[in-house]
Amino acid sequence: MDYKARQQRLRKRLDDLNLDALFITHLPNIRYLCGFTGSAGVLVLTRSRAVFFTDGRYTDQARTEVTVAKTVVGKQNAFMEATK
Repeated sequence: MDYKARQQRLRKRLDDLNLDALFITHLPNIRYLCGFTGSAGVLVLTRSRAVFFTDGRYTDQARTEVTVAKTVVGKQNAFMEATK
């Protein structure tokens, strides 16, 4: 899958809509944009980077599946980590 191209198309829409970032929580959209197949995660996409947040249950899985975003594994659930 070409996750980078998918993210670039979404970044173009961010520019078109004059948005700085998008906070993605719907798991099918996360899978579409970065490849993560687990059941807990949040993807934050800005005009210049992508950061994927998940919790410690998914450390190995996230580091294997998510290669087009920085991965942050927290001690709390992914939503709490992304909103710190």
